[in-house]
Amino acid sequence: MPIPAHVPLRPLVVSDFFTEITMVCFLGFFVAVYWFGAKANRAVASSWAETHNKYFLGQFSLVGDRADSARTTIFKDGPADYFLYTSGRVYVQFAHWCLKLKPRNDPISLLTSTVFSMVGMADSVKDRADITVTMDSNTKNRFVFAIMDKSIAQDKHDKRYDLSKLTKLASTKLPSNLVVYTEAQKVAELLLAGQVGDILRDASGLEQVIITYLPDYEPARLKLDNDLTINVIYTIEDAKSTRLVELPMALADAIGSMNMPADVRTKLQKNSEGLRKEFAKREAEDRAEELAKKKADAKRAESERVQKMSASEQRKYDEKERIREKKKELKKRTKRA
Repeated sequence: MPIPAHVPLRPLVVSDFFTEITMVCFLGFFVAVYWFGAKANRAVASSWAETHNKYFLGQFSLVGDRADSARTTIFKDGPADYFLYTSGRVYVQFAHWCLKLKPRNDPISLLTSTVFSMVGMADSVKDRADITVTMDSNTKNRFVFAIMDKSIAQDKHDKRYDLSKLTKLASTKLPSNLVVYTEAQKVAELLLAGQVGDILRDASGLEQVIITYLPDYEPARLKLDNDLTINVIYTIEDAKSTRLVELPMALADAIGSMNMPADVRTKLQKNSEGLRKEFAKREAEDRAEELAKKKADAKRAESERVQKMSASEQRKYDEKERIREKKKELKKRTKRA
């Protein structure tokens, strides 16, 4: 109902803007949380890079995007994601050092991730380093190997194609919370000797190490000449995890310099050859099935074409088919003779 023009309007009061004020406050709250959360993550990433600056510069000729930099610069890939590229080292093509931090900038995502992790639907919410090293393409020692925290080992092993297909439990002298899967016991012994074993016994916070040249899912077609990669994931929140930054390169050195016995190398080659034969057989079956389908389709199309012929055309077609069948039978008899 319209208000008559001669009726004076009520003066506006603050309560009239309650909805607008509430919306502005919520918006301001989320902006502040985002800004302070992103800033906190930036501080965590910068501190991590500064802590390991000397190590990176001593290991690689290229750290980040500059070879002549005296300081490690870690790059922002999102409010909770940071990465660093390194290359120029023996046995290694390149390495990606990624920090996957808590979503401090997003309280809703932080809450949902925490809830999902409590019911086993997601990984626990932690600040993690996720490092992937790509070995030289001419690396001779190629195998599938894993070290995982006992809490996730069985589930990860069963879900990954490369681990479930080729590896089994190994006996080691590592801390009791770590589980090792390998293609051969001797590989585990050679790999965990020296610096690698020392780091794993001294540090804590490791979640997984996976060395592989195969995909983690079952592929439609197998490719065995992929580059060998090393993936290391650990929580940087653990006070004793600092030395784990050395683990990827220690593994690369161990793999590159490993003097593998002939019987172990033969076993590894037998494993990969078994996979190759399995996929070759599967591809042959797929080709045979496809060929049979094409023949069936062609036969059906020919039958439909004949049904559309006139009676005289069908008689001529049948006569041609009888002659063709006789020639075919005669050819078979000649071959037998």
